[in-house]
Amino acid sequence: MEIIDISVSVYDGMKVFPGDPTVAVLPHSRIARGDVANVSELHMGTHTGTHMDPPLHFFIEGMDVSHISLKRLIGECYVLDMESIEKKITREELYPKRSLFKNKILLLKTGNSRLLEDEKFHTDYVYLTKDGAELLVKQKVKLVGIDYLSIEEYGGSGEVHRTLLGSGTPVIETLNMSGIEEGEYFFTFLPLKIKGGDGGPGRAVLIKKEE
Repeated sequence: MEIIDISVSVYDGMKVFPGDPTVAVLPHSRIARGDVANVSELHMGTHTGTHMDPPLHFFIEGMDVSHISLKRLIGECYVLDMESIEKKITREELYPKRSLFKNKILLLKTGNSRLLEDEKFHTDYVYLTKDGAELLVKQKVKLVGIDYLSIEEYGGSGEVHRTLLGSGTPVIETLNMSGIEEGEYFFTFLPLKIKGGDGGPGRAVLIKKEE
């Protein structure tokens, strides 16, 4: 059994979506200073690194991250290779493969994973369109993930998020899909159980199915 970590590391000063809180990992107590143990302070936003967007992210009365059913976050998954797409993932690109991810967790692997390698935020990342999101909802996808800091076009209106989250479909962003092949996997994502959380950083893991 092969277990693959597809999360990004959280560290001081890491790249965040423009306007989000910066990340700071600060020493609170240190053995080297005579303290009994090492303890650090972690300052960051709820949408830092690999994280989940629950409905509360875009809906005032939406479900928060602590109430999302684990059945949506753990289960059969299909990784769809979209690296040939240069800009946007539309219904047209997704429709021919809809049977592969129906009723499953869907992770979109794009060229974005290469953009995660540097500290610059790129605005020209590959994103999902509204009609693409509508198809995923129709196919009853349990969860959708993508390999950049947002699933939606930079500067977008939020319509993609509202389409998915409004149907109860959580979104996971900032997955590192480098080296991951298209196919079936078992997926697990466990976000921090933040009461009232509009987002939840966590660890994303793929388990490769044995032939």
